[in-house]
Amino acid sequence: MYKFLLLLFFSFQFLNAQEGYPKPTITENLLFYIQHSSNHNTFIYEWNGSKSAPINAFRINYEDNGQKEELTSVQRKFAYGVNYTNASKSQFYLAATKKIILNLKSVGDKHWVEVTIGKQKIKIDHIFIQLQSKSNGINVKADYILIYGKNQNNKSIVEKIVL
Repeated sequence: MYKFLLLLFFSFQFLNAQEGYPKPTITENLLFYIQHSSNHNTFIYEWNGSKSAPINAFRINYEDNGQKEELTSVQRKFAYGVNYTNASKSQFYLAATKKIILNLKSVGDKHWVEVTIGKQKIKIDHIFIQLQSKSNGINVKADYILIYGKNQNNKSIVEKIVL
């Protein structure tokens, strides 16, 4: 019984990890977005159709009236920038970690991003990063990442990756 209550408590915390966070405007080019526990600013990844760099990443600064801003060079190089792993630009990882390979998929005019965790493919909706409370502005570390999306059966799913 104790284990069940503990599991229920932690599951409830994951589902409410983003309570009170703004949801960005959903456009036809939106691939996914990232939010983190430090503030409500949101990092957006959109399909832009370019063969040389098919994904455009930028930030919505909700701390400053929801202004759209380009990533800073530090954000691009060390955290939220996109690094492609193949010539076709169909696989990539975010600058913060090479451990999570993301796959850009498309059928006709529809584009999305998938990740494989274990044997399960997840079509990503958004990602939440729980940052360590003792992180300073220069050496930011994450406790875990929650990936929200749909599995192969189109069921909503949340996967946790502990770092």
